[in-house]
Amino acid sequence: MKLFDGQSAMGAQRSLQMGTQRIKTAGVVLIVMGVLALILGRISYSIRKEVVTIGPYQTPVETRRIVPLRPFGALSVLGGLILIAGGKRVHILRRPKLYR
Repeated sequence: MKLFDGQSAMGAQRSLQMGTQRIKTAGVVLIVMGVLALILGRISYSIRKEVVTIGPYQTPVETRRIVPLRPFGALSVLGGLILIAGGKRVHILRRPKLYR
């Protein structure tokens, strides 16, 4: 059977499966990154600035910054689960229309 744009039904089914596979792979990657973010919890780093320099004397100021990762990790895991569950539904909803 031929589709409207000249593709065969097998080619359309194969491209549909590849799209679904990519969605599931992206979901798995999001879940893994989210679990890592939940395990780490936060990232901290420090910035060092020279505030005052008088002759050979310098007064450095070191500030520590903390970036929380738990909210991003939770959203990432949730998004990955949605992509994996939605990837199965996309396969059902996007059946190719066959034209005779």
